[in-house]
Amino acid sequence: MSLAWSAATDNVGVSVYTVNRNGVMLATTNTVSYKDTNPPANTDVAYTVTASDAAGNTSPSSNQADAYVDTDAPTPPSGLTAKDAGGSNNLAWSASTDNVALKKYTVYRDGALLGTTSALTWIDTGASDDSVVSYTVTATDTSLNVSDPSNPASITKSKRPTGEADWFGGYLSDLTPSSAPVGIRPLGIDTNGAGDPLQLDGVVYAKGLGMTPGTTTPASIKFDLAGRCTQFTASVGVDDEVGTGGSVSFQLWTETDTTKPLWDSGKMTGTVAAKDVSKSVVGRQTLELRVVHVGKAMTDSADWVLPRLTCANFLSDYTPNPTSGSFAADTNVNYHAMTIGGTSFTKGLGVMAQSSLTYQLNGECTTFSATIGLDDEVGSAGSVVFQLWTDGGKKLYDSGTLTGDDRPVTMSKSVSGKQVLELRVVHPNGEPATPADMADWGNAKLVCNN
Repeated sequence: MSLAWSAATDNVGVSVYTVNRNGVMLATTNTVSYKDTNPPANTDVAYTVTASDAAGNTSPSSNQADAYVDTDAPTPPSGLTAKDAGGSNNLAWSASTDNVALKKYTVYRDGALLGTTSALTWIDTGASDDSVVSYTVTATDTSLNVSDPSNPASITKSKRPTGEADWFGGYLSDLTPSSAPVGIRPLGIDTNGAGDPLQLDGVVYAKGLGMTPGTTTPASIKFDLAGRCTQFTASVGVDDEVGTGGSVSFQLWTETDTTKPLWDSGKMTGTVAAKDVSKSVVGRQTLELRVVHVGKAMTDSADWVLPRLTCANFLSDYTPNPTSGSFAADTNVNYHAMTIGGTSFTKGLGVMAQSSLTYQLNGECTTFSATIGLDDEVGSAGSVVFQLWTDGGKKLYDSGTLTGDDRPVTMSKSVSGKQVLELRVVHPNGEPATPADMADWGNAKLVCNN
């Protein structure tokens, strides 16, 4: 404990200062500071100082300086969990307690420091693929006492097979948020805010997000859509764990909603049945899920169950595997602008027959669509057939023979539940290849939400 004071004055001169702790002399010094290296732990202490001159005259005591010597460390964070969210490992834990006040949490991966936070969550985007990693968290209080480590949470960060894509869309609990979630309890990923199963109106849900707002601070989580998505759907309500309690409003916000939300549930309590929401997010860049406390202070536990985005994924943004034949992304196969029947496409796949491009869907997507035809660069020449093949070598689509004189064809096929999708362009009737067989899959995309 470090003490300091202003110098006393004397008509002859001050010779010594006496430092007292709790009314008992502790030490003497000739300087205007002193460090108590052994103060009593976890006890209120009071310091005073007197000045004495060479004649033995002693001043009255200084003002009293009170202090509390905190040597108690916080309790370790508990309930640490780690979840593989595809592009990140998402951590969550329960709060530590301290006899004075907490300052921060420190997160470690395999014993190495990752960083500090005042929140109860952490998103780690730096773990290597195909690696088993272990996380721990410690708590630090305002006196810089550090807790023992939390329970370890281990996770294998999986690596998708070559050519297998992370299709954007589906349940939000499987997607990586663009920023750390906010709430007075950790974000529940497929659980409520207490880490228990999501339950609304007696129904237990396996997928969803549990959020707990403060009385003055909303709970929120944000996702980057990048204009890829078309629809958001969910059901919302106060979790059954609070009975008839709770008083919240569920809201959706996007970057264009500056004064009022895209959607607001209105006030919901434990006595209000779950509500369904379905909102268009066409062209939106971000989506924020927000829960706001409404009314008097009480326990809130707010659930977004089955929250899902339907999103488009342009195949030119992903790497097919395996492949055969020549292809180019977002241009024709000669790397010139892609044009079919006078219509230009900035997204798509340019190929040369024969070609085959295979994508792993993993049952995550619902619809494939494209505008197909011979590229305008070949004029009226060329003759090809566009085909889609899927699981077990089954043909899903056949365009029939298309030539450079044919108008572009816009097609769409369901791929719900399919594991594999192969895009083929072949020569009709086994005809030999020609330099004019330049085929385009314009705006080739998958809609995914599973």
